[in-house]
Amino acid sequence: MNLSKSLKPSGRLAHIAVALGLVATAVRGEGELAPASLATDARPAPPLADSALKIGGIFSTSLPVTERKNSLRLIFHPHFGDLIHHDFLRIPLGIRYGITQHWEVTADTTAYLAHGLGDASFASKIGLSSVHLGSKLNLGNVVWDDWQTAVGIDFFTPVGHPPTEITDGMEHVAPYVTFSHHLENLPAVRIFWSTGVDIVTTSHVPGLRPENELGDSSNQFTGGFVWDHGRTHTTLEASYATTRLIGDIDRDVFSLRPGLVWEVPPQWVPGGRARWLIGAGLRATFGPDGTDFGASMKVRVDANLKRWWRSSTRKDAIKPR
Repeated sequence: MNLSKSLKPSGRLAHIAVALGLVATAVRGEGELAPASLATDARPAPPLADSALKIGGIFSTSLPVTERKNSLRLIFHPHFGDLIHHDFLRIPLGIRYGITQHWEVTADTTAYLAHGLGDASFASKIGLSSVHLGSKLNLGNVVWDDWQTAVGIDFFTPVGHPPTEITDGMEHVAPYVTFSHHLENLPAVRIFWSTGVDIVTTSHVPGLRPENELGDSSNQFTGGFVWDHGRTHTTLEASYATTRLIGDIDRDVFSLRPGLVWEVPPQWVPGGRARWLIGAGLRATFGPDGTDFGASMKVRVDANLKRWWRSSTRKDAIKPR
């Protein structure tokens, strides 16, 4: 049994990395947020969008609900955990846009640079490592009554000449279908399941297969629940991936990921103009490379860029001439 490196930071930089290494921040534009007030967690919180709940390392399932029409999210998500595990810091940058009320598209790329805390000197290597394009269409209750259904597809490809430690060197085409349903007797609890395939081909970019990644085309099956209670959202994902049906090798990976996402009350947020989310999760993975346990913590800031823009333009308008 191999313990995940995320549980065993060591070295002189560990004290710095513990503070930063498990934190990832995303800055995104979204619709109006609830104004700050003196209310506490007893006040019902505004609903948390499915895309906001999807935080890498905490909750990774694509749920059916899409971005609102004409909603634009700017994605900035540094992987500060790389300060512990790699010589290079990865920084995804991109956008997610709601074309219609039920159709969204995503485009992002991952930049990287040598952070200087490892063997590579600071900024000795900078570039882009991958491109991701995605689309999701919410079909409503087309399969079963009271079950939201969506179909989607994601495409990932490595680009440039990134270090092998931060890429698997593979192209991925991953179509999927996902379902979710609020329990009638427990409406705060939503159960979900999804299935899809990950069609993998080699690219011109060399890379390394991460621990307990399949490295071949596979079928994916995921199920679990989301429990929304006030500003706290408890999640559980159980997933199974296998290459036995469409791959060239026989490998299986099982994983279990319980998580917790907490929305910081707006009166605790500086200026009250953004939604802060703090997520924590555990992970148990059972695969061809053994049993792996890990833990992660993420901080996300959903900033209302429209409100900031309106506020700044209003201030400019009232400045004395």
